Amino acid sequence: IGQLVQFDPLQKISSLGGDLILKIESFTLLTMMITVILALGASAIPSIMVLPVGVGVAFEAIQVIIYCIIFIMNLFVMVYGLFYPVALLMNVYVPLIPFMIYTFGAVGWLLLCVEAMAAAPIIAIGLMHPEGQSDVLGKAEQGLMMLLNLMLRPVLMILGLVAGIIVVRIVLLFLSWTIAEVYNSGLMSVGTIGGIFATIYLYMALVTYFVHKSFELINEVPDKVLSWIGASGSSVGKASEATGKAEQQGSEGGKTGQ
Repeated sequence: IGQLVQFDPLQKISSLGGDLILKIESFTLLTMMITVILALGASAIPSIMVLPVGVGVAFEAIQVIIYCIIFIMNLFVMVYGLFYPVALLMNVYVPLIPFMIYTFGAVGWLLLCVEAMAAAPIIAIGLMHPEGQSDVLGKAEQGLMMLLNLMLRPVLMILGLVAGIIVVRIVLLFLSWTIAEVYNSGLMSVGTIGGIFATIYLYMALVTYFVHKSFELINEVPDKVLSWIGASGSSVGKASEATGKAEQQGSEGGKTGQ
């Protein structure tokens, strides 16, 4: 329980992503500087002086070695670049998932308030009818249920946010522990660049999915609780749809980066 309380998965993932971005960008910048220096040096060798035949062959060999070093360094930059989309996902997108879902829900609730203000006179007319309904204006009961939804949703959204924070800690701790056990058992090989690349991408795909599912409680709790009393169960925030589109665009961007 103490480990669960102290474990902040989103902060840990964001920190790892930031460190990875810093290392990739630093290595890329250093490689570019070394490449420019080596290229200028290699191109300047023939113009230094008129060299004897044997010395000229030696300098040509040095040029070939320099170009090979440049090629190998650029190859390492390409390999590091494969992890750059994952680092951005870890450092930027995943930590913002709770914020986006909650913000979409809050904006949707504000829009529902505007709708309620526009519908309030009609509901009042319906309540003035002796039977609480009218052949023209319909039933006032449905409007009262929507007003109850309007009043209770902010509190239930906060409860859903707290529940999501608790659930995401449990789920990601279990996921990390499971993958570590699989790795220690020898069932998963990460001894190659491809294996490391596939493992990191698979892990981040699972993390992104579970974080989405955990914080969907922000909208699921109000919808499910209010449906028990017959209120409208539609998600006013449309957070799942909006964040799902954002996740799809992020995945397409990652594929483009590859």
